[in-house]
Amino acid sequence: MKERTVAAASFALALFVSCTAGQDIVLNAAGGAEVSISVDLHPMLIGYLDDLSSVKGALEGEPLAGLVDFSILEDRFSRWEGAELTDAAVSCDGRLSVRFTVSDLSAFAADLAGADGIPGLLTYSRSGSKASLGIVLDPGTVQGMLSLASPGENPLIDVFGPQPGVPYGEEEYTDMVSYAFEEYAGDEGIPEILSASRLVITVTAPASVIAVTGGVRTGSKTARFSIPFMEIVTITEAVRFGVEYR
Repeated sequence: MKERTVAAASFALALFVSCTAGQDIVLNAAGGAEVSISVDLHPMLIGYLDDLSSVKGALEGEPLAGLVDFSILEDRFSRWEGAELTDAAVSCDGRLSVRFTVSDLSAFAADLAGADGIPGLLTYSRSGSKASLGIVLDPGTVQGMLSLASPGENPLIDVFGPQPGVPYGEEEYTDMVSYAFEEYAGDEGIPEILSASRLVITVTAPASVIAVTGGVRTGSKTARFSIPFMEIVTITEAVRFGVEYR
């Protein structure tokens, strides 16, 4: 259990300090969705994870194979109505891919609001031909997302994730990450790595997008949201992102 905890916590940490993450959400007219998530780890994190003695044995012969325990994700998804984890893998070059489907976003949002979910993260509503999807990021929902593939409490998540009480400032967070990862950064500086890390969410609707909150409309049925990770880890208040379509 200790090895799984360190691996999952290290992966969660990777989401914030050295990667580019993308999430594609394809909504359908029946009120469901297909979601694809990809995370490209920076070489700095790959070097760090490879040096972790508790993870190193799991990586022998298959780099990054022990980075995250997907059985934990499967268990989480099994508790949510209409949600199915269809694919989850880590490639040898440091890319994590996760795909899942949701048959009923209303039921899924209700389940996420429960004890086994991430309260406040997702909203979905339909009225006639009009529908809206909303995502809320705050210290609580971000911590909840980090814990999805995590068995129990993880000190690394507690330290490097958003702080609900006294939030980090950008300079403080950069100094902390620099102390932890400086020897792995190579020629690229920690501030540059952090500033380049971001989450990009693309939403494709089954009808015309009529309103976008926190992002931009990129086509008649698409919207894009680009969120710097530094803004996520230093978040203090709820930030809302949404799409309305008809």
